[in-house]
Amino acid sequence: MNPQKYINRIQRTIDSYFTKDTVIDALFISHFHNDHILGVTYLAKKCDIKRIILPQLTEAEKLAMFLEDLCDLDYGDSIDEMAKSWQTIFSEKYDRIEVLRDKVNVNDANQEIDLENLQDEIKSGQRVLFHGKWQYIPYNSPVKNVKVKELLDVAKEQCKEIFNGDKISFDELRKYLESDVNRDKLKSAYNDVFKKEKLNETSMTLYSGMLGCNQKCERQCGKAIHYANRYCTLNCLYLGDFEAKMLEYYNGLMEVYEPYFKHIGIIQVPHHGSNNNYNANLYSSSSPDKSSILHRICLVSADSNDEYGHPDEDVLDGIRKEGGIPILVTEFPKTKQVFRIRNE
Repeated sequence: MNPQKYINRIQRTIDSYFTKDTVIDALFISHFHNDHILGVTYLAKKCDIKRIILPQLTEAEKLAMFLEDLCDLDYGDSIDEMAKSWQTIFSEKYDRIEVLRDKVNVNDANQEIDLENLQDEIKSGQRVLFHGKWQYIPYNSPVKNVKVKELLDVAKEQCKEIFNGDKISFDELRKYLESDVNRDKLKSAYNDVFKKEKLNETSMTLYSGMLGCNQKCERQCGKAIHYANRYCTLNCLYLGDFEAKMLEYYNGLMEVYEPYFKHIGIIQVPHHGSNNNYNANLYSSSSPDKSSILHRICLVSADSNDEYGHPDEDVLDGIRKEGGIPILVTEFPKTKQVFRIRNE
């Protein structure tokens, strides 16, 4: 697909959900691939974004993710839109909260914090409360890619103009990309270091659910959105492009989310249903302690003509075998899924 058509589609989707000056209390960004951030600039112009919550990245990781995005695009207008997205996210206009790789201590008395009181950074696994009724728990994997430092060194030597001291200036980077020669120079630097390797391990995840759902869910939500009295299907786990297949990453994820897992009714299947990110344990209908059964809704977001063949048929079959209910969401409006709290 022509990336500009993809951008136009994103803008139409934003228009269908948000009116002018809609307040967005928190915009969570899982990672910085084009299919996850293109449209941020348009969203920011249309809505009043109070804060952006994103995974902590080193300068080397920012550069690597940016150049990976650059290598995916060949159209001048789309490249500028991508650069504007990064420029918007790292603009001084917005309160930006980074989720550190260090995990919060479960015994720490200060592990809860209200959304309105967030500072510049929070630890991974921090419980962020919203209006005393909802909680968000972001997780940023501590695993690092060792090649990003090598790329940063190459870029500092060949493309000094894009740096402000040791930090990347996304304002200067956008200007730098106006030249085809400069674009090719950056793409070459990236491809020489990374070849075809992707950086999905930097994908932040997010648990979004009712506060105290295990005690008060039936009263707060209403029976209509329960599969069983103890479980609220409204609680969701967003996985972005998380590398769930890799045991080290999966174990780190479960260290944070296992206490909440039996209350999760909706899972966003990572990386559009790619087999490279599939882990059957995520979709098991048995709770981690094997005490209960919950058939989770498993949302797969993918283009109807996805060039990579997403979602993988084996992933869909695997989810079904584990008791999950896969639902495919595409660019067609009839596949849209909306979940609301129902008060009775």
